[in-house]
Amino acid sequence: MIRYKIYDSHLNMSHKTREALIEFFEAVKGCGRAQAELTAEFCALHFEKAFAVKWYEVLARENGKIVGYIRCLRNPEDDTRWYICEVHVRPEYRNRGIAKRMYQKVMDEVAWYDNVKYMTASVHPKNVNSVKLHESLNFINTGHPCRFPGLDFEEGETEYETKIYKSLGFPDNLDYAVPKIMPVWKEYLRKQGSKTSDDAAREKLVKTLKKALTGDCSFDTIWWGNELMGFDYRDGKQKEFYLKDGGNFDGKK
Repeated sequence: MIRYKIYDSHLNMSHKTREALIEFFEAVKGCGRAQAELTAEFCALHFEKAFAVKWYEVLARENGKIVGYIRCLRNPEDDTRWYICEVHVRPEYRNRGIAKRMYQKVMDEVAWYDNVKYMTASVHPKNVNSVKLHESLNFINTGHPCRFPGLDFEEGETEYETKIYKSLGFPDNLDYAVPKIMPVWKEYLRKQGSKTSDDAAREKLVKTLKKALTGDCSFDTIWWGNELMGFDYRDGKQKEFYLKDGGNFDGKK
């Protein structure tokens, strides 16, 4: 079984894991130990110390051996954007969905930062596997060169981006929650063709939220950064999901 673990500091990494990571980079990059050590320490030595950039690494392991790796960095000039780089999977483990699961792991992690809105990556059009991976994760090719302080990119690469959403409950205080949710709720009803009045729409929303508070149904709000974008409502077989920008969240449209 392949297990995934996320790190936010090399200080949390054991000597055994660090050695396994160095061996991993020797294997996937075809380089010597000295270069592999530099690669393994690059994020901590360069970004964390020089730029105070927040970063994460995801390591995929099977039987203690590292088989996949991803690094993710927050853009120091724009905290709404995070950048994924150094995506590697051992050749014998490719085409098993490991890279995709590592992406999902780190995107779930950074989603809890208040201002995050985009995950980005720099992709060359000739790298067909990378293009397919990012398209499968709902990344869109912006057509523009990627920019990140301290990094240089290969000529011809363009920035791919996808929106980062997070799912939250709602405050127990309905006097606070209802006015926050109402604009999205009304927009949803309108797009469904409903001609319900504002009062009737509010009454329906209050009834729904009260049921959710008693556990008779579920109602989660969907956020993009600090902006309420939609909801995920489930009541038995009835399921209603809405994102006002028509985006994709957790495989839903």
